[in-house]
Amino acid sequence: GGRVRADLSLLVSLDGAVAASTVDLPAGYALPDFATLARQARRDGSATAVELLDGRLYQFVIVPVLAPVPVAWLTMGFGIDDRLARELRELAGLDVSFGIHAGDWTLLASTLDADGQGALAAGLRGQAPATLRQYTGREGETFQLRAIVLEDHGDGASHALLQRSLSAALAA
Repeated sequence: GGRVRADLSLLVSLDGAVAASTVDLPAGYALPDFATLARQARRDGSATAVELLDGRLYQFVIVPVLAPVPVAWLTMGFGIDDRLARELRELAGLDVSFGIHAGDWTLLASTLDADGQGALAAGLRGQAPATLRQYTGREGETFQLRAIVLEDHGDGASHALLQRSLSAALAA
């Protein structure tokens, strides 16, 4: 994990139990739907999932430990955080936020300042992801918004939220 700058690494047995970890995990922690990930990794050589762990989103990548057949799984987690959001803003030219929708929204990372995050959270309140198109932010400014599902977790889903001021978009 250190070579690829993973934020955490897990060694997972073939039955899905975490055998070793570079971070303290909650008691009994197991990657959700590990059997599906393992089947995909066995078939394709690797698999990925976006999961919430201790209030932070991670993209997990799982690869088999071969000797010469799979004897375990190496799972590396890469944090989905403000730094990643800023890098994506540089690429896309849009403000980027990451959040969970489970009846209501929880923002976990963003390129927006605290006031902008508050306005986004207020604009999201009560809206389902599929209905998100725009919201009114600070000082009555309208923002165009796109919510992209990263992973459905059963009791909620993680999303990338891409937004741009409508007046800035029209001026461009």
